[in-house]
Amino acid sequence: MRKSKDKSWHLPEVDPAKHIVVLAGEHSGDMHSAKLISELKALNPELTFSGLGGEMMVAQGMTLLGDRTDHVAMGLVGVASVIRHHAKLLFGVVRMIQRMRPAAVILVDSPDFNLRVASRIHGLGIPVYYYITPQVWAWRKGRIKQIKKFTDAAYCLFDFEKEMFDEAGVEAEWIGHPLVEIIANRQACDLRADMKLPADKKLVGLLPGSRKSEVRYLVPILAEVAEIIRRKRDDVEFVFSRAPGISGDFFAECMGGAGLRVIENRSQDIMAGSDAIIVASGTATLEAALLDAPMVVVYKTSFLCYYSLIKMMHIRDFALTNIVARRTVVPELLQHNCTPEKIAGEMLRLLEGDSIERMRKDLAEVRRHLGEPGATARAAASMLKRLDLAGTPRSPGSAWRQ
Repeated sequence: MRKSKDKSWHLPEVDPAKHIVVLAGEHSGDMHSAKLISELKALNPELTFSGLGGEMMVAQGMTLLGDRTDHVAMGLVGVASVIRHHAKLLFGVVRMIQRMRPAAVILVDSPDFNLRVASRIHGLGIPVYYYITPQVWAWRKGRIKQIKKFTDAAYCLFDFEKEMFDEAGVEAEWIGHPLVEIIANRQACDLRADMKLPADKKLVGLLPGSRKSEVRYLVPILAEVAEIIRRKRDDVEFVFSRAPGISGDFFAECMGGAGLRVIENRSQDIMAGSDAIIVASGTATLEAALLDAPMVVVYKTSFLCYYSLIKMMHIRDFALTNIVARRTVVPELLQHNCTPEKIAGEMLRLLEGDSIERMRKDLAEVRRHLGEPGATARAAASMLKRLDLAGTPRSPGSAWRQ
């Protein structure tokens, strides 16, 4: 068999009947896939893995065919480079799957890439499982037909996703959200003690997101929110969360001289230790719900990006806490409503009376919809049960080397 010129495609000798290909993209996909591989290996140590992803998957023993977690486009030349890079990975991994015939292929999020792979290996008799399914409930519902046609089972993080797939005739299982276990296992800390915050002070956490574009838009707004609230109440302190990928100099520039404390890489501690938080829309809102943190959800981006997003989406709420609860449990202030005055008004209302306790009761409902700890272990057990643990032997049954 002809060998690829790309050394990253050279696999050790493996038994195809006990080999699984895992295809992930972005850092979150790398993290969730690494945990899934760990759980699969715990159930069957004879399994071997190869695929696309990043360092965390490699740390679990996966042979890396290509890294899709750090290829970022910069300008037109950069976009062309990314397209060529992804096309090379697409055709390379499809050829490898066609030749090797592994026991299974697991797709992790990244629908633009992964559904293309699935469509090209459809009909080979290789089980294809979708772990962390695309957000078809938010946009591009047409992908449900592709998932039904090209995959054997979909593993859903949200209970309402399974309902949607059931209606469309997709074989689906609700496993719950992996964040539940991550939050349950986190090491607790006393942020207020670390900050030497007096007992009579309320703490409001400011979490502007982890992307540079989010920080650029939201940090100046949130700094002004803090100033507005300070003029009205002298018992409120603020702390900014800075993601590890954001430089201190850039963050300080966005703050514009505001005298606010900034803590790096402790977003969950800030959520857990604050009386209330202001948080950028995204997965962080689920983390906040799991940490019982009352919140105001905000988001702002360029007009063009926001308009394009609105045109694609077909849901009323943006905040995942509201989507999971299937009703509005936390206020959302997006784009033209994302102003310092409106955000400060919502936070001041939240800090009054019993508003915080009432929101915490609503957040308990959100947590029930996220399932119990052990989502990844449940997915791994289901996959191996479908495969009869070691998968279905294929001919030839001898070891395979590219």
